[in-house]
Amino acid sequence: MILVFMIGIYDDYFGTSSKQKIFFLFIVVNVLFFNDFYISYLGTFLGKEVYINGFFAYLFLIFAIVGFVNAVNLIDGLDGLASVLGIIILSSFLYIGIKYDNQFLIYVPSVYIMSILGYLYFNWSPAKIFMGDNGSLTLGFIIAIVAIYTVNLHYITPISTIMLAAVPILDTFIVMSRRIISGKNPFVADRLHMHHIILEQQKNNTKRTVLLLGLLQIIFSYIGLGFKIRDDIFILILFFMLYILFYFILVPKRK
Repeated sequence: MILVFMIGIYDDYFGTSSKQKIFFLFIVVNVLFFNDFYISYLGTFLGKEVYINGFFAYLFLIFAIVGFVNAVNLIDGLDGLASVLGIIILSSFLYIGIKYDNQFLIYVPSVYIMSILGYLYFNWSPAKIFMGDNGSLTLGFIIAIVAIYTVNLHYITPISTIMLAAVPILDTFIVMSRRIISGKNPFVADRLHMHHIILEQQKNNTKRTVLLLGLLQIIFSYIGLGFKIRDDIFILILFFMLYILFYFILVPKRK
């Protein structure tokens, strides 16, 4: 966590490329993997339990950590947005901790929720302070660690975590898809994220946009926590349908 935080501070002061950030996150992933912190159980698909190990578990950990940390970094584009989404996502894991009486899942999310609430008071639009990359990268990393911990205890499956953090993940998939289809570098920043498009639709009302995306995340988290069908293929299909729906709603069309 300290290493991720330091990467963010360096980026805020001196600037780093997306490749440099991914390289340092790759080092962090190696520290986790070689300390036996990774996911081996992917869930149940069409009635069959799917497990991975060795090199495939290593690749999946890279995908999960690097992908989600960057997803939270990308969603931090409006005053209070990353904070609100962080509180909602961490609250889902707090609920799981209370449900299973797991002290780690009670204390860690609680501490971060309280910390973010204190910060949000000054970050709410119009913001007096900003999260920066040191804040968004660290927040994304903490959520990823808590999620992996929860999955390894079999409280939820990796596919369920997609719904618990659906807004930043959907935004990243949609943005990356649009850039690749347009023949652009998927890592070059632009102003066509979900929050930018919804902000324009809401006539630049930042507070309303943040609350709408927060409400959307609450609905997704509720679905992820309350999904009763044990086969993860249904959650995967649901997420894919959401991706298609939001892609066609939010991606600007050529005239």
